[in-house]
This record gives sequence, C-alpha cells and structure tokens, in this order.
Amino acid sequence: MRNANEPDRRIAPGTTGGVLDTIADGLTFVLEHPRIMILPLVVDLVLWLFIHVSLAPLANNVARFLEDSGTTDADLAAEGLRDIGARVQVSDGLGAFLPSLFSGLPLDSFLNVLVTTMSPNMGLGIDREAIYETWERGLLAAWTPDSAGVVALIGLGCLIVGTLLLVLYRVPMARAVRGDTTSRLMPEIGKAWMHFIAYLVLMAVAVVIAMVPLFLATMVLLILGFNLVFIMVMALFIFGGMVSISTLFTVDAMLLHRIGPIQALRMSWSVGRVNFAQTSRFALTSLLFLMGSLHLWSRMVETMPGIAIALVVNAFIGTGLSFASMLFYSDRFRLIRTRQRSQR
Repeated sequence: MRNANEPDRRIAPGTTGGVLDTIADGLTFVLEHPRIMILPLVVDLVLWLFIHVSLAPLANNVARFLEDSGTTDADLAAEGLRDIGARVQVSDGLGAFLPSLFSGLPLDSFLNVLVTTMSPNMGLGIDREAIYETWERGLLAAWTPDSAGVVALIGLGCLIVGTLLLVLYRVPMARAVRGDTTSRLMPEIGKAWMHFIAYLVLMAVAVVIAMVPLFLATMVLLILGFNLVFIMVMALFIFGGMVSISTLFTVDAMLLHRIGPIQALRMSWSVGRVNFAQTSRFALTSLLFLMGSLHLWSRMVETMPGIAIALVVNAFIGTGLSFASMLFYSDRFRLIRTRQRSQR
C-alpha cells in the first residue's frame, strides 16, 4: 500500500508506470510544488548575471600540448578545445549536476557524461553569445585568470560546491518519493554529499581504468599503421551506452535508500538489467527532452522575454525529469523486491 505522504500517481499502488506516465507524474509534482525547482533557477541566474570565470587559459594550454604531440587529428582536437574554452566558463561547474541552461546536461550519470563527451555541442549549455545583446554578459564582466593552474583550482572548487548543490536539490525529492516527513533533513544531506563525492571518485577511477588499455591499444595500432580509431570509438560508445543504461539510477538509489555508491551501483544494475528495454526508452526519452529543450532555448534567448521563459521552463523540465527518474526506479525496485520475497 502506498504511503499517504508519497506523491499522487497515475498508476495503481503496486504497479509500475510507463515512461510517459512517469514523466508526466514528475512534471505534475513540480507544478504542485514549484519551490523544488528554485535551486537550479537561482544557480542559472547566478551563472548568467554574476559569476563568469573563463576556461580559456586551461583549454589553450591543453590545445597547445595536443598540437605539439603531432598525433593524428591533433589540430582538429585542439581547435575543438579552443572552441569549448571560448564557449564554456569554468564557473559553470556550479551547475554541472543540475538541470542548467548554461552547464548543459546534468553530469550526475555516466550516460550524460558519455553523451557530453561524444557530442559537446549537444551536451553543453547554450552559447552566451546568442543571448539578447543588452544582457549577453550579465551584470559583471568575465574574469580570465593568469594561469591554467588557477583555472583548474577554481574549476575543482566549483565542482565541489556543485556536488553540495546536487544533494540540496535532490534529497528533498528522494524524501518526497519515500513519503518521509519524520527523519532529520540535514544529517541526510551530509551523508548523501559524502556518498555522491565517493561516487564521482569511483566513476573517475573506473573511466581511467577503462580508457588506459583502449588508449594503449590505439597507440600500438597507429604505430603499426592501422588507423582503427573510429572503430574503437564506436565500440566504446556501444559498450559505454550499455553500461550507462544499467547504471542510470545509481544516484537515485543512493539518495532513496541512503546508501553508499557501490551498493547503489548494484541496485541500479539490478533494476537496469531486469528492465533494460524500459530503462533504455526512459533514458532516451529524457535525453530527447533535455537536448531538444537546450536547442530550443538557444533560439529563444535571443530576446529578453525568451530568456525569462527559457530559465523557468528549463528548470521546470529538468526538475520534472529528475523526479520522474526516482519514480521510475522506485516503481521497478519495489516490484523486484516483491518478487524476491514471494520466492522465499
């Protein structure tokens, strides 16, 4: 039986909602509780109007290193990095894990990281150069640090603050899904923050471990005269896509069950493996909503009313999808646990 404090759903208790029904439930919850989208909206306003720290010094240093290496397509990669450095600001790390107009896809799942890495133009936020000219640079001028090291330190600090913003944003959602109104909020936020940082470290280590053999194999093949970079990138994308679908709900599991990243990965893997087709549809539908919205906002921000609409509606859609992700996972996790209990 559903807890009376849990959000209203379009489905009967004990059943699982479809992709569109679950997304509709998530959006409906935000309409009923609009305060839940205040944090991403405020962060976007801060990134637009007040905080601007250029990424260019770091991007240019890495681009020069690539050019000096003389590897295949180094010039093309260097040019792409310089473009990103001119478009992205290191301060955007504050919104890296939130649905942000300026930071792009929230990097709280391996799937979003993979999409942003493979296609920066689709995963990154809107280009500030497209914003209505009078308000293009906000209220304060951008700051360009003197060295790449300073940029890196500022970026790390912004990401750490961004992790705290993530749990401040998502923990209330998890409590709403659980129907929890009795446990203490601040200890739960502190514990969730530590778990999320541990998750990011674990994900970074896993990526390095996976990429080192691939990089070495690519270098060996290039030395032998075989240019199989495209094939390897496609293989990485396919394999990475399958892994990312199965681990899509790791952060949801951490916050809903108040557990560490390794146990959350196992739970997400269990739900993703049993419901792979449904999870794939949910993931692709959510990505379509998010990337389609970013494309639309990049056109709307050319006018002042368009900027206001884009800021509010982007926060609304992103928050609704984040809440829907928790509902989608929670429905299927309960079903799996019910089956396991019936088999005992």
